[in-house]
Amino acid sequence: MKHRYVSGPAVQPGAPRVLLVDEDEESLERWSSKLVRLGCLCIEATDGESAVKTALESLVDLIVVDANLSSPAVSEVVRALQGLKPSPSLIVCSDDPLDEARRAELLLGATRFVTKTHPGQMIAAAARLLGLKPPN
Repeated sequence: MKHRYVSGPAVQPGAPRVLLVDEDEESLERWSSKLVRLGCLCIEATDGESAVKTALESLVDLIVVDANLSSPAVSEVVRALQGLKPSPSLIVCSDDPLDEARRAELLLGATRFVTKTHPGQMIAAAARLLGLKPPN
């Protein structure tokens, strides 16, 4: 899978559009299901190249990027996504807390950093950035 759109009954016309970027399809499915329940239209991408292409072709409100993308390097993907106009909010996430230098590099221009070990953090951060009520 390069990218796919995920929607559901809670998604209305004009819903926030969220681009999720992770090589782990299980993580994408988990995030999408939670965000769709909040009323978001999700676009899943399994690599950085298709994420950048999709973001250039589709207007998105929020982008969530896994810090461990392998190709191209996540720092290249983050820089490319930061250059979008209008500029969407950007969350960088990782399985592990990153060392300060790596975290600083990835956060240049990113709105938030969260760890995947606390998936509720990402959903709550996304909801706040999109002006939605966070799940309980």
